[in-house]
Amino acid sequence: MTLELYPPALLGATLLALVVLLLGAWQLILAWLDRADLERRSELERVELEASKIRYRLNAALQRTELGARLDTAISRAGVDLNPLDLLALYTVAVLVGFLALNLLGPLYLGVLGGGIGWFGVRQWLEAKRRARIEEFVAQLPELARTLSNATSAGRSLLSALQLAAKELDEPAATELRLVSEQLRIGSSVDDSLETLKGRLPSRELAVLVSTLVIQQRTGGDVVTALRDMAETLDSRKDLRREVRTIVSGAVQTGYVTGGMGLGLILLMNVVYGGMIDAMARRPLGQFALLVAASLYALAFFLVRRMTRIDV
Repeated sequence: MTLELYPPALLGATLLALVVLLLGAWQLILAWLDRADLERRSELERVELEASKIRYRLNAALQRTELGARLDTAISRAGVDLNPLDLLALYTVAVLVGFLALNLLGPLYLGVLGGGIGWFGVRQWLEAKRRARIEEFVAQLPELARTLSNATSAGRSLLSALQLAAKELDEPAATELRLVSEQLRIGSSVDDSLETLKGRLPSRELAVLVSTLVIQQRTGGDVVTALRDMAETLDSRKDLRREVRTIVSGAVQTGYVTGGMGLGLILLMNVVYGGMIDAMARRPLGQFALLVAASLYALAFFLVRRMTRIDV
């Protein structure tokens, strides 16, 4: 009886209508969810944009100061992906963390020492990045000399050869040579551009290469032969420097680890015996002992740095 009242065609149409209705409802729900997600994303982008504008203005204001100029110079020499505002924030966080960490273990002056250690740690990190950047550039000098030699032998000018080297070499040589090319393009002399490069990345190898290029530009001569000979010499120096670093690296790390163990032992005894450093600092004999220990640590650090700094 029911099948007679509802023929198959009507049942099929009803089922089709229900399917279409469900699909439409599902698409409506998806569209509503997408709209809500877009609204949240646009609000987040607006907040991030406002924050980036404020951060950009603060960084621009900092760069106009003497402190900002010094931070910018340190960043460019180290080659780190930071701006002066980020570096200032890093210094601040390191000082606060060092102050709080040692202040919890002892008196206030120990916290001040911890803040100084935090500042010194960031400074040493920048110096290590700067030295690493110089080492990477020095390691690329043989390839740079060969590239310049091949380019000049093909009849290219020095500017064209530097542009070609900036395209073919990896970082940091690519960025540094691009800066030199830009200076030459806007009218700077070869001497000034190369001297600026030598000031950013001071090294004996680069000084020799710069002197050779400057002399050849002033007096003329066989630039190709000079650059090829220099490439061979720089390869030999690079191998010798690698061998020297391998020999002295063990002694350097041993010295630093020994010093770190001594400092760690002092802090551990201060925690175990509850304010040992504070008790020593209240007595003249203890103050003298702390002063002698600090002087010896500073002297040892200085001697390790000086004795392992071998210029090849």
